[in-house]
Amino acid sequence: MSLPTLETTYDADDPTRFMLWAWVKLTTGKGDFGLPEETAAELSQIFWRRGFRHHPELQMEFYKPPFDGAGWWQGQAGLWLPADEPGVPPEDVVSKSAGDIDVIMAALTPEQKTALRKKLHEEGQ
Repeated sequence: MSLPTLETTYDADDPTRFMLWAWVKLTTGKGDFGLPEETAAELSQIFWRRGFRHHPELQMEFYKPPFDGAGWWQGQAGLWLPADEPGVPPEDVVSKSAGDIDVIMAALTPEQKTALRKKLHEEGQ
């Protein structure tokens, strides 16, 4: 499987996928550890049943893959970078390539998306 990221695998309605991206590059004070994809999907489902949900407007760490196209295990070489403010990814995470509008959109709250639609409409976009 390719590296699961918030932008490519997050599905708020799928218990096995809503948190799959969060299991990449787990780091503790004792080191990093990785999980097989199947285990990460099972854990996501467990956390779903226990009421956990992603709140992008509160997110304070954002994942930066080691390179475009990285696979599941290669993702362990990526970095989780701290945000300066909740819900806003650091500039290092949001690259300048054309496909990264998905990264930006995934980080927006529903309210921010509504405001963006309104602003683009006002500007004739």
